[in-house]
Amino acid sequence: MSFEYIIDSYAWIEYYLGEDIRLKLLIETKEIATPTIVIAELSDKFARENENFKDFFQFINSRSKIVPLSVEIALGSGKFKSQMRKKHKQFGLADATIYLTAKMSNSKLLTGDPHFKGLDSVEFIK
Repeated sequence: MSFEYIIDSYAWIEYYLGEDIRLKLLIETKEIATPTIVIAELSDKFARENENFKDFFQFINSRSKIVPLSVEIALGSGKFKSQMRKKHKQFGLADATIYLTAKMSNSKLLTGDPHFKGLDSVEFIK
């Protein structure tokens, strides 16, 4: 399983806001995937903001491959989070899971989240 980009929550929210033309082009033309943990994060954000996630989820699901959490990624996420916490105190388990999903699928992670600065195979928006 290989995709050009794994899209994280930050990038999907920026896409939803519609302010970044380059991001719009990447999401609408490249081979992309979205980890299931990102769907959970987006669902949470939309619920907290009392917005309907259904239509946006349908777009995400139609445009990108939803990548389930594998046992291999789950096993590596805790260790990777622990390593990253030495540099970034706020680096979370979801961040680790998203990054390892990109690494294990030989994809670039598309994000604007500063927690990923300095990591290989990460492409920043904005």
